Amino acid sequence: MRVSSVLLASLAVTFFACAKDRFPPEDEATTTTTGTTVTTDATTTTNGGGVLENTDELCSDGIDNDGNGLIDCCDTTCNDVKGGNVLTPCVADNMPEDTVERCSDCISNDGNKYTDCADFSCSGKNAPPEAKAYCDMIAENDNEKCSDGKDNDGNGFTDCKDFSCCKNNPSVTICDPC
Repeated sequence: MRVSSVLLASLAVTFFACAKDRFPPEDEATTTTTGTTVTTDATTTTNGGGVLENTDELCSDGIDNDGNGLIDCCDTTCNDVKGGNVLTPCVADNMPEDTVERCSDCISNDGNKYTDCADFSCSGKNAPPEAKAYCDMIAENDNEKCSDGKDNDGNGFTDCKDFSCCKNNPSVTICDPC
């Protein structure tokens, strides 16, 4: 199958435009409205009035600057491994993920791309007792946590879409098997 060069050029322009809207340059004055983001005069704000977390400073201040309920490295504008955007405060240091703090910071500290309780270093049978207890506490593993509309364990899956709720868990009776 041959793809025309015009189509390829069009796709490249579209991809670049989308990437630019998602991660606007910090020092370039623009005015762009995309979804819930408004960029004006090198400042990016959300329609809710918050400031988009897209700088090292904003991604390490302990504040939910953009008002989306996610703080620092838990916000994909700071730490989007899948999208290729990881700002300095969220970069893996390649050290073990073996404490409650490191198992709850939204960073794949050991660099294996498994984050926090989704990493067996935090939640597996050989995990340090404190880290495993923390992960067990937030795990979606009962009817209440599997129906509250939250991603309690922070693994990117909510309620019955989380394997903890829908896969061979006798404590959960409200989800169909997945």
